[in-house]
Formats: sequence, structure tokens, C-alpha cells
Amino acid sequence: MKKFLPMSLAVALAFSVIPAAYAQTLSVDAGVKASNSDENAGTKKNKKETKTQSDVSPTEATTEASTKASVKEAVKSKKQLIELRQQLKQSSEITADIKATYEELISSLEETNELAQAIEVQKELLEKTYKAGDLEPFKKLGKLYSKANAAGINTFVNGKEPEFDVEPFIHGGRTLVPVRAISSSLKADVKWDAPTRSVVITKGDISITLYLDKQEALVNGQTVTLDIVPVIKNGRVFLPLRFVSEQLKADVDWQQEGKIVIITDETDEIDTKEETGIETGDENTDETVDENTDESVDETSENANDETSVNEETTSSTDSDQTDSSSTENK
Repeated sequence: MKKFLPMSLAVALAFSVIPAAYAQTLSVDAGVKASNSDENAGTKKNKKETKTQSDVSPTEATTEASTKASVKEAVKSKKQLIELRQQLKQSSEITADIKATYEELISSLEETNELAQAIEVQKELLEKTYKAGDLEPFKKLGKLYSKANAAGINTFVNGKEPEFDVEPFIHGGRTLVPVRAISSSLKADVKWDAPTRSVVITKGDISITLYLDKQEALVNGQTVTLDIVPVIKNGRVFLPLRFVSEQLKADVDWQQEGKIVIITDETDEIDTKEETGIETGDENTDETVDENTDESVDETSENANDETSVNEETTSSTDSDQTDSSSTENK
């Protein structure tokens, strides 16, 4: 005999089972949606990461990291540092990679307080990458000079530092340099005339005559007043740098940080002896001008005490003149 559930009990069971099943269905649906949402988010994130990584070339990133690592390692080892410096010096062409290596080396040397070497490497990079009018490399060099508390005047002609056997100095608010060094850097010829105690500088069709005892100069026969007279110091004739450079058609800039004189000479490099026919009266003028000057200094010391006082005044005033050079050198 079959048993039938009372109608009231069946209805009660139906109302209790259906909501539970419906709730379970909703839970499953929510789980599926959440799973799909996580998968979509992960896909988007992966796409974003892939896009970011694609912006940087793997080769470039590897090369940059390798360069930094090798440079830092070389700085730690004196032998490797010397080898790296030699490799950079011998590079005939400055590629982007070589320039980056130079800059990383300078930065590493600065971090390890090897400022003297950092300065030398920066000067080397400056010479190899020099462009007229680009002052940024000089600014970097000036910061290194200042950080190293370097003293003295630093002069550059077309990115190259002239070789001075006697250092330039500031006197009367003007930078004075050895005549032979600056003239050679500007491709000019020099002749010392002992009887008139004068220096004659010639380049192309330009002739400049400066006298030790006069605050006047002759430029192509025209008299020009100088801010300061040339002087003799340590057996060398020193001339006002800005005056000589500008008369030879070169541009002169002064950078206070690092006390750097920046000379830009864009004139053609002409061999005046061969192309202009100017006679110096001495085939070895450039080599003997200092020797002739030395002889004249001896005579001057014996016969004129006033020149000695000029030397003493120049020496004693150098330090004080350097202090206020920033306000006067830009004139």
C-alpha cells in the first residue's frame, strides 16, 4: 500500500529545498565570475608588464648593466683601471657606448673620491667630443675642479689644454699667460725683440706688438691701450690672455666654477711662415724666444730695479687678485 505525504508536508519540503538549490546556483555562478575576473585581471597585468618590458630593449639593458658592472669592477683594481683607460684613449671613434663608458668611469671615480683621475678622464672626454659653443663639458669639469679644491687658472683652446711650463696667473683682474704657450695654441708665431723689450705675435695678416714697459700695444700699426702691461715672471714673458686671443680673432669665455678660460678659435690653421712669407729673423723663433727672454731678464735684473719690483708685486698680488677674479675677468 503506497503512502502519500500529506499535502502540507510536501509543500513545506519544496519551499525549503528550492531556496537552497537556488543559493547554491548563485554561489557557483559567483565563483565562476570571480575566477573569470581574476583571469582577465591577470591577463591585463601580463599584457601591461609585457608592454613595459618591450619599451626597453633587452640588449640595451644588458649592455648598460654590463658597462656599469665592468667599470665599477675596473675602478676597484688598479691594473684593470689602467687597462680601461688605455682602451678608451686608443679609441679612434667616440661611439655612444664609448661615451657612456667614459661617463660611467668619471662617475665611479668621483664616487670613490679619485678626483684627480676623474678630472683627467673628463678632460680626455672633452677633447675627444669637443664642439664649439658647447659649454656643458666645461661645467662638468668645473664641478670636479671645485670639488677637488683645485687651485690656479685652467685654460682650454678648442677643447685642448695648452702645455704651460709656467702656470698662468691673475694680476690686476686679468689672466696673464706665457706668450709662447698661448701663441702656439692659437697657431701664431712669436718673436722676442730684446732691444725694444717687445714681443711680436703674427698670424696671417695680423701683427701684434706688446712692450714690457708700456701699457700700449700695436695691432697692425694701430695703437691700442691695454688694461695691464705685460710682465716677466720666472723668466717668462706673460701677456694678457683675453687681449691677445681676441686680437687673433678668437672668442674668450670665463667660467667662474673651476676658474676655466674657454678659448674658441675657428680661424683656419695657417702656417704663416710658408703662406704669408713673414720673416722672423730666426728659423727657430718658437724654440728660442724663451732663451732670449731669459737673457733679457738677466740684463734687466742688473740694470733696472723697477722690473724686479714688478715681479715682486705680481707674485704678492696673485692670491688677492684670484679672489676677485670673478667680477673682473668677464669684462
